[in-house]
Amino acid sequence: MKIDSILKNYVNESYTEEEADELIKILRRDCKEYYKWAKKIHGFRIFRASTEHFTGYKKIIPRKDRKPRDLNIKLHEKLDKMFYKKFKWNVRSEGVFAQMNSANRLEAYGKIYYLFPIGDFEVVGNPHIDDLYFQFLEDGIMDNNKNLYVDIDSKEYNEYFQEIVDDYITDVEKLFYESVEISIKADAYYLVDQDLIKTKYWSFIKG
Repeated sequence: MKIDSILKNYVNESYTEEEADELIKILRRDCKEYYKWAKKIHGFRIFRASTEHFTGYKKIIPRKDRKPRDLNIKLHEKLDKMFYKKFKWNVRSEGVFAQMNSANRLEAYGKIYYLFPIGDFEVVGNPHIDDLYFQFLEDGIMDNNKNLYVDIDSKEYNEYFQEIVDDYITDVEKLFYESVEISIKADAYYLVDQDLIKTKYWSFIKG
């Protein structure tokens, strides 16, 4: 039995197949770099949580000066400088935070959508850290009210942060299989309700 026939048994009644097919045309047109990776890596998907709820899909232009929701602002700015030195872009304030392969842990941040970068995009992440915010809580760097517990500019903690930044990589395939938090640099992206495309996703990948 063809996979399209199997998927038709699971079509969500809130969306029509025509709506899903129209979205797939848009994604194939605008998200060629994503499509390349999806053809290469079986099961390739990017998830992002958002506190904004909407139906269908939405095109978003990311901010270039994002302020941290959970991270202490001084720590945020320090990390941005360190990331810029390594990657030549501000990973914390320019990046869009997401996760590939699995949406585990994202429920805490809002409703989970598929994310499709438009055009070329860059990805960075630390294959050893699931979520940097929770790592800092666990290591006693700060509390969940953004209060710092340590002198982040001391020699000891400069070395601590440098070790973390040094472990960040741009290897999309490795980060996918580790299912860790990633930061994406893209001029724009689509957030898509999972129910709109999940029954047609494999048709999209097959081309």
